[in-house]
Amino acid sequence: MSVIAFEKEKFCQVLEHVLVNKKVKSFLLNHIEEIKEDIYFYKNDNENEVIESIICYCFWYAYIGNQMAYNINYQENNPIDYEDKEVAKKEFENEVQELKFIASKISSFNYNLYTNNGNCFYPPSYLKYWNIIYNFFKQFDTEL
Repeated sequence: MSVIAFEKEKFCQVLEHVLVNKKVKSFLLNHIEEIKEDIYFYKNDNENEVIESIICYCFWYAYIGNQMAYNINYQENNPIDYEDKEVAKKEFENEVQELKFIASKISSFNYNLYTNNGNCFYPPSYLKYWNIIYNFFKQFDTEL
């Protein structure tokens, strides 16, 4: 098993598509009460804002977890890019293409959150929601 350190831009590129995907938002809205209970600081009444925030945090922690897994696996010291990135919401012309694109990227990100020893550097409180997102998109990629 090898770990690839993805640039932050790769995570942002996929995030841009996830944020506009109505299917994943609808899917996560089914978990809204659970999210509000688990992640104590989400007392916002605007459920769409809560869902977008959870998605953004999940991708942020996936980026951090990927960098940590890479650095530990290869005893490197790749810097973590803490600079805020402007994320534009983008849609594909073809929804099936979009879902397959997101699914393949999320699968790759998920694989690269772990070191060769199986250690994962992702906060447990958000890993649950990352896995929900990952499992949702998994159904759209026949290679997963």
